[in-house]
Amino acid sequence: MVLIVIGQSAGYLSDRIGRRKFLVFASTALFAVGLALLTQTHTIGGFYLVEAIMGAAFGIYMGVDLALVLAVLPNPQDNAKDLGVFNIANAAPQTLAPLLGATLIAIGAGKNYDTLYLTAAALTLIGALAIIPVKKVKQRRARTTRPVKESLRGAAPRTASIAGTATTVSTSATKLWATLWPI
Repeated sequence: MVLIVIGQSAGYLSDRIGRRKFLVFASTALFAVGLALLTQTHTIGGFYLVEAIMGAAFGIYMGVDLALVLAVLPNPQDNAKDLGVFNIANAAPQTLAPLLGATLIAIGAGKNYDTLYLTAAALTLIGALAIIPVKKVKQRRARTTRPVKESLRGAAPRTASIAGTATTVSTSATKLWATLWPI
C-alpha cells in the first residue's frame, strides 16, 4: 500500500523538481537501512513498520529509476536496445538471488536471517553508491534528436542489477520470514 502511494508521489515530485539521481540514491540507501533494521526487529508491529519504510523506499525507487534510465540513454535511436539491456540487468539478479538467499540462510541451520538481511543491506548500499558516478542529466529539448550527454554509459543498468539482487533476496526472505514468524 505504501509503495503505491509513495511511488506515485515520488514520480510526480521527480518530474516537478527535475531531479532523479538524488531520489534513486536516497531510496536505495533507505532500503538498505530498512534491511539492517529487520535484524533488530523482534515484534510483529516493528516488522510491519520496517516493511512500510522499505515499501516507501522501493516505491520511490520504482517511481523514479526508470525515468532516470530513460534520461541517461545516450542515443534516442537505440532506446529499445538499451532498454533491453536494462531489462536483462534487472532480470539476471532475480535468477541468482534465490540461490544466494538460500545459501546465506543455510549457513545458520535455516535460521540465519540476520546474515541474509545484512548481506542484502550491504549489496543495496553498494547499489546506492553505484548511482553516484552518473553525471547530471541534461534535459532533452523538444525538437532535437541529439543524444543526451551522460558520462558513464551503462551506470544505471549496473545500479539496477546490484539493487535488484538485494531487493529480490530481501523480498524472498521477508516473505519466508513472515510465513514462519510465530504469532
